[in-house]
Amino acid sequence: MGGGKGNNKTKSTFKLPPEFIKAYNESLGLAREAIQKPYTPYTGQLVAGLTPGQQQGIANIQAAQGMALPFIQEGAGLTREAARGITPELYQRFYSPYVRDVASATQANLLESAAQQRSGRAPHRPIFLRVPPSSVLA
Repeated sequence: MGGGKGNNKTKSTFKLPPEFIKAYNESLGLAREAIQKPYTPYTGQLVAGLTPGQQQGIANIQAAQGMALPFIQEGAGLTREAARGITPELYQRFYSPYVRDVASATQANLLESAAQQRSGRAPHRPIFLRVPPSSVLA
């Protein structure tokens, strides 16, 4: 059945080795000394200097400054020259009536929406749903 009732008590003791106690006391002493000293901030250089390779790279980049400018200017000149031949007549020759109709309807819707927003009456539907089908297919 069950065990008997008794007064069996076990007592155990543990003792730290003397070298642990000595090391603890030394550490505690060092810590007490450290907190008595005022803070001394580091005053040396905080960032490493540049290596010779880094200095050479910076010098190369500085020497290359403006290197592309003549080519950019030449490209701008060629673009200006190519655009000289474009006239309103040439533009109208290739302008699609379909694009004109859709662009006009979209511009009108955008202007209407902007006016509604300024007056406080925001549109209930997105602008792209308000293009009448007749203006798109015409």
